[in-house]
Amino acid sequence: MQRLLWGSIPALILALAIGCSDGGDSPTSPDTGSPDTLANFSEVFSLIQARCNTSSNTCHGASAASGFHMAGYDAITTHQAGIGATVDPGNGAGSNLYLKTTSSPPFGQRMPLGQTPLSTSEQQLIKRWIDQGALDN
Repeated sequence: MQRLLWGSIPALILALAIGCSDGGDSPTSPDTGSPDTLANFSEVFSLIQARCNTSSNTCHGASAASGFHMAGYDAITTHQAGIGATVDPGNGAGSNLYLKTTSSPPFGQRMPLGQTPLSTSEQQLIKRWIDQGALDN
């Protein structure tokens, strides 16, 4: 009986280790979300407010030199520039709001200018929101 008990301990430890495994998704892994994960404008806007200086006049605030005041949903989704629409609903990969955050935007410099680049997770949030129709949700 004792031999049976000691013989099953390695199997029990292995079962516990497998059962407690997180599948490789550690808390430090970027959560880019799947294309099916709902992304809403409030998340995107919080990111924009935090990273694009919307509260100051230096980048995308009320007196922004860029001329693009990212004041809210309408301002962001209807903005047009010489290079096209900022947001093309359903086309995240082709939308300037997303493209300008990538390491090699097709025009100008990466945003946020002179600051730490957006993480992959932050970029994918913007792209996913646009891919899902850029809704005001």
